[in-house]
Amino acid sequence: MYRYMLRRAAEKLAWLLLDHRPTPSALSTSRPPDRNQVELRQWLASAGGLGGLQTYPHGVLYGLLLLTVFAWSVNFDRDHEGNWLMAVVLTLPYCALAGYLAGRRTRSIWASTGTGGLTAGIGSAMTLATAIVLTVNLRLLMLTPIALTVSGFGLGFGAIGGAVSQPRMAWSAILAGLREW
Repeated sequence: MYRYMLRRAAEKLAWLLLDHRPTPSALSTSRPPDRNQVELRQWLASAGGLGGLQTYPHGVLYGLLLLTVFAWSVNFDRDHEGNWLMAVVLTLPYCALAGYLAGRRTRSIWASTGTGGLTAGIGSAMTLATAIVLTVNLRLLMLTPIALTVSGFGLGFGAIGGAVSQPRMAWSAILAGLREW
């Protein structure tokens, strides 16, 4: 994949600098990128259709908020160890805000739920990676299931934000579910 990109870049540079147009046979021997890789790159860039530039910054901001609240909680702990649970509980409502904003933008509760989960997932993974780097303790990798659990709570809070942003849709979905039950 990267060889193909480098070869294409070298051909374009030679064409611009030396006025040397590559022959059609040289173009046909270069292998195009794999379709699955192209689709994966496009899917990641768009955050699964949610809008990458409107979703990923929420995750980074949530991670910074989580680190800040944890650093703040260290000051109030007698052992000066901090309380991760308190930091997570205090910062999870931010996932509802991200879900609310996504719901207002897309008019979909599903998009709100996904944005809340993605926000919590990116933020908790960023916080876990920062803790591993700062403490140089690889045993903290065992906390990965907790980061996944935080992502699950983020899904719930994102759904709450989506329900607040689209109350009619939320009530109609609740009533339809109750009628089926």
